[in-house]
Amino acid sequence: EVEKFKRNETLVAKANYETAPVAEIGEYRNIPLETYEIKVSDEEVDKEIQQIQSMLVKLQLKEESEVSAGTDMLEVDIITYPKGEDNKKEQFPKSNIRYFIGKPDNPPGMDVNFLGLRVGEEKHFEYTYPEDYANRQFAGKTFQYEINVQAISSATYPEINDELAIEWDGTQTLNELKAKIASNVQSYYANYFREKYTAIILDKIIENSHFEIPRSLILTEANNIFQDHLHRNNLPQMNLAEFAEKTGDDKEKILENLEKAASRRIKNFLCLNSISNKENISVSDEEVLEYFGKLQGEIENPGQRQSEPGNEEKARISENLQFKKIFDFLIDNSDKKLVKEISVAEANQILSSKE
Repeated sequence: EVEKFKRNETLVAKANYETAPVAEIGEYRNIPLETYEIKVSDEEVDKEIQQIQSMLVKLQLKEESEVSAGTDMLEVDIITYPKGEDNKKEQFPKSNIRYFIGKPDNPPGMDVNFLGLRVGEEKHFEYTYPEDYANRQFAGKTFQYEINVQAISSATYPEINDELAIEWDGTQTLNELKAKIASNVQSYYANYFREKYTAIILDKIIENSHFEIPRSLILTEANNIFQDHLHRNNLPQMNLAEFAEKTGDDKEKILENLEKAASRRIKNFLCLNSISNKENISVSDEEVLEYFGKLQGEIENPGQRQSEPGNEEKARISENLQFKKIFDFLIDNSDKKLVKEISVAEANQILSSKE
């Protein structure tokens, strides 16, 4: 915008433009962090062993004249809906579902509804789930079931002993397999808690920092998040207005949530990038190639393995390793306090909490 222009005099003009984002990162060391230690109980290991036993089951198709009994497996088409005819529109139809009678994780009392049936038989029944049932969608509610039996097989389970361990993954003894399972479960939850710890630390760093982010950058990132959502859910290309109409949600509310997520993502990146520069955290080409080789070694078919990564894959691996190093640095340099030892059930509860 020209504010002043006269011949033989200085031109005075004003221009509005957006600058690069500014980030003044606050303290990122010694962030208070409450941590937990996962204790895997014998009961939890036994549940995993039972799952392995179920996966190694041997099935023998029964004659059509025979009825279901004992520990049989029924293959059924099933429709589930909340009790009451008016709720039939909320039904959940599924085909070729395998139901194993006698499995420890079956809902209590459900097995009786699958006993004494023949192939081709239809059965309608209702079932009330316990109040403490793990799936909260069903807990404490009564549902109607319509089942149609497609096939019945007798199920023979292997004994839980050293032979089961060998058949499963070549582990020589049952005790060794149990120890391996306990270690794997601990590692599984340690990884999820690491993500939670990182989010807690980043929250605190962002709270202590100052940002100036152009709105155009936030809108661009919000659109990226929206497009990612369409892609992940196999939805056709559409704009935000069409998406809001399709889902019945308020367009402005969707945009507000997208902008919040975009702002957070940008702030995360600015924080991590700044910390990486200050602490000279980097990833070498050797580290990228070593990690790539490890990934290729996990591919069972040698013909599908690659000798070296392409440029895009190199960049992706380098970025992932860079973030991992920064996350490790933040956790290692936090003010950690072990709160308590927790069970797997408690770990699930903490991880599912939004706090």
